[in-house]
Amino acid sequence: MVEEVEIDFKDLRGKIGKFRDAIEELRGPESSEKLEIAEKIASELYGLLIEPVKEYLRDEIVIVPHGYLHFVPFQALKGDNYLIEDYKVSFAQSAWSIRFLKDGKGRGALVVGNTTGNLDCAEEEAKSIAQRLNTIPFIRADAKKNVIMENLKDKEILHFACHGWFDATNPAFSRLILADGMLEARDFMDMDIEARLTVLSACESALSGLARGDELEGLVRAIHTSGSRYVIASLWSVNDSSTTELFLNFYKNKGEVRDKMRNAEMDLIKKGYNMYLWAPFQVYGV
Repeated sequence: MVEEVEIDFKDLRGKIGKFRDAIEELRGPESSEKLEIAEKIASELYGLLIEPVKEYLRDEIVIVPHGYLHFVPFQALKGDNYLIEDYKVSFAQSAWSIRFLKDGKGRGALVVGNTTGNLDCAEEEAKSIAQRLNTIPFIRADAKKNVIMENLKDKEILHFACHGWFDATNPAFSRLILADGMLEARDFMDMDIEARLTVLSACESALSGLARGDELEGLVRAIHTSGSRYVIASLWSVNDSSTTELFLNFYKNKGEVRDKMRNAEMDLIKKGYNMYLWAPFQVYGV
């Protein structure tokens, strides 16, 4: 089914920008006024993007955004509830890319954390997750690029808890910061990996450059291309403490990737966390 909604492109782009700005305001000291502004725009975008097709929706939604909609945290759009409270949500960066998603036949896990020595929460996250996944994490100086690239090729789960950087000028150089260098999007594009899930517990790891034809360039696309079925990545600079809590909950939860992320985000919502803290991470893949 197709539903058309009339809206001026500049108006939509402006509303998305205001939504992102309102979420960013929640990064500082909390206030009811800031939250009301963010939720008002979340409701307006829900009315434009979700309400017209709501009668056709079931338990699971796969969203294939276009243009600036790639920068919208759809899970935080709000009707009576946040979208993530009513549905399992995942994303595909383009309909064309879905055909290239593999099953993910790797075994074991690779966990990387606090590669620069200044992210204590990320180190705690990596150690706790590695214990749960029955592996030894690569922490601080041990997380060297050649070691990581050699060890990630045949793993089922890859988890990076480190600094990330989105390069708006050349998205192929978007990167994860390791102990002695950088793991860039273009590095992944040259790999053939067997991961079912890659988690980028890093800032702005989901951001991509929009090229002609709505082809996206960035870490998520590169990792999908290299062979990972699912990628979890962030739309903005994340809070270390809430991110650690989110992913510890994620790995405790049962079910498939979208179930686990939904339940982890809902747990933070129930605790009263605002959307800046619980909504940055999205699941890419089906």
